[in-house]
Amino acid sequence: MTKKDLRNGDIVVIRDGELGLYLAEKDVFIYKECGYEDVDCMFNDDLTCIDTEVGDVMQVYREEYGVISFFDYEEGDLVFERDETWERPTKEQREAMAAAAKAEYEAKEAELRAEREERNKNSIRIISQAFYGNRTGTEITVEEMDRFILGYLTDKFPVREKIDRTIIRIPDSENVVFIYNKYKEEKRREELGSRHDRERFILASIPEKNIELFSRCIVCRMNEDGEFASLEREDYEKFMKYLAR
Repeated sequence: MTKKDLRNGDIVVIRDGELGLYLAEKDVFIYKECGYEDVDCMFNDDLTCIDTEVGDVMQVYREEYGVISFFDYEEGDLVFERDETWERPTKEQREAMAAAAKAEYEAKEAELRAEREERNKNSIRIISQAFYGNRTGTEITVEEMDRFILGYLTDKFPVREKIDRTIIRIPDSENVVFIYNKYKEEKRREELGSRHDRERFILASIPEKNIELFSRCIVCRMNEDGEFASLEREDYEKFMKYLAR
């Protein structure tokens, strides 16, 4: 049987034991216990589930000259059976399967939540130039900082460029700094050469220190011990004037 062979009012039995009613007008299975699924999106043409084997349609029951319900579906005609040796799980088995699936889901959620919390604990809020535009706020870990400045947005690829972390303190600020890679900056300046319009490629300019940057740089906090930290709301007025738009 294929999806196009389904008829309105068919009762389907899913591998996990769930019962569903096929509603042709909406092309959905409405389940006895809870919810519904779009047949075209969630099932292959042979009525196997796209996402998981436990969602496969194992049987289809039909009443040729009337209707059947979830309570008397076995009195209808069995018009499709994927495996003659398969039997619908008992109520106890279905409850155990549901409990196991819930526990697996909750364990995975807890794992992802712990990963997010660990990452957030080690992350700092920064402003970056030349990262999906200028004056872009994002979060990175200190360990990612050098890769980020070089343009590596994933750790799947090894860094093949020189690592450097040149730090410039913002004028009239005790703990806000610019950070860039001097080797990347040198390369960028070589690429621009003596172009008459090179000013339009400036990403950051600090006239008080006679500094112009043409490569990606970030802004964050750094305390007197050299530890990096997130920017605070009051920091922005101190450095935004130095950043190109």
